[in-house]
Amino acid sequence: MRLAILILIACIVPAQDFQRITGRVLDDASRTPVIAATVTLSSSAASQQIVTDSQGSFTFLDTPPGEYTLTARRLPSSQSGSNAVNVKVESGHAPEAVELAVPSTALVTGVVTGENAQPLSANVELIRRTIQNGEATMEPSGAVTNDLGEYRLADMRPGRYLVCATAHTSLYKQRHHLVYPLNCYPGVPNRESAQWIDLQPGSELRLDLHFALVHSVRVTGSLRGAGEQVSISIAPLNQSSSMLGGAIAEWDAKTRTFVVAALPAGDYVVRASEYRDGMEHSASRLLHAGTEDIDGIELDLSAATQLTGSVTFEGEPPPAANPTSFSASGNRLQLYAWSNGNFSFPIPPPGTYYLSAHGGGYCPRSATLGGRDVLDSRFTIAPESLPGPLDIVFSKDCGHLFVSFQSNQTALKPILLRHAAEGDGYLRFESTMFLTPGDYLVFLVPNDPNLEYMDPAWLRDHESSAIPVTIQANQPTMLKLP
Repeated sequence: MRLAILILIACIVPAQDFQRITGRVLDDASRTPVIAATVTLSSSAASQQIVTDSQGSFTFLDTPPGEYTLTARRLPSSQSGSNAVNVKVESGHAPEAVELAVPSTALVTGVVTGENAQPLSANVELIRRTIQNGEATMEPSGAVTNDLGEYRLADMRPGRYLVCATAHTSLYKQRHHLVYPLNCYPGVPNRESAQWIDLQPGSELRLDLHFALVHSVRVTGSLRGAGEQVSISIAPLNQSSSMLGGAIAEWDAKTRTFVVAALPAGDYVVRASEYRDGMEHSASRLLHAGTEDIDGIELDLSAATQLTGSVTFEGEPPPAANPTSFSASGNRLQLYAWSNGNFSFPIPPPGTYYLSAHGGGYCPRSATLGGRDVLDSRFTIAPESLPGPLDIVFSKDCGHLFVSFQSNQTALKPILLRHAAEGDGYLRFESTMFLTPGDYLVFLVPNDPNLEYMDPAWLRDHESSAIPVTIQANQPTMLKLP
């Protein structure tokens, strides 16, 4: 009986014709093999990974017939990988060897030392300047030094970078009002004075950082209305994309007080936050550190610090979802109103913002923040003040802009802007549908991903060639370009 069962199984399950998938991973610039690259073979059912050998080669054994996709990365954490290659495995036929090319990257190494050339424990960041949708943004990548003070940042994409670091200061030095300040290459205490470095594909660069002790002050304060799990941070004023150069306060839940043992001279924002009762409670204030200790800072967390407001639709019930966005320096914070039109939102970080409101088939007719018109203006959220309610009125009396080119060209793209009501800035509109009636400008921007066309200086220089457009309510506007 056992033999009969075995024969039956053998008849039902024929042997599959497995094949090998082989290939190499190369650097796309130098065409040299990439060692220890991670190669992923994926199908609709599953995926598997292997690492390339000393020749950059890889082999996937016993692959059943089917359709697959191959990709490769220098490291599992690499931000960019190779092109995707589709591979079809058929019975009785081994697929041809595959070549995958990964982007060429750079390597940055160095040593961090102190006043006596001793190695320091430090956090090192390479901050890359990139352009996204015409606006400059900063992308940090970090590393921690080893016992010898050495750091290594591999797999860095080519581009322009700042190099900054913070070093650990011993308690002994802190008690004597000494601290290692923020240190940016080539030895300056802030990013504004730092020197940009250009990383080329395949380059290896060594940057050593030397720290010197500076005078520091002790900061103490208290919180009203705080619970147990409070986070308190001190960040440099106008800091973005990184916490380097700031400090974390020690919080005592019993006494409701906090202490920062050593803070170098400079301007900072102190921010305390806590999440409880289903919402965020936060408070912030400006702080100037000079030569004397600072005592008695007070922050109040007794009330939920929320930006509140309302959305109305000229007598009509609001749509189920009507997003309103705050945009500043490439950052966007989005909120949604409740079905009754009211909303609340944690106070955004201090900065200058503009309002981008979308109402699902409506356009904003008016927007006021604490009674001030902000529909066509930039507005500032300060660290020490809670902005008044934001009230937005939407209307159905909107206009639409349709832009077309007479020729089939791809060198230019239209960007819709509007003059800010105050100052010499511009407000940007991502969509040309459901626009508030008024005067706009259409800039024809070169289709270059590295062009910072939202830079105010660039816009001023090219405004004379911009095309003025007037959007009228309840009718389309047609703009034909050469």
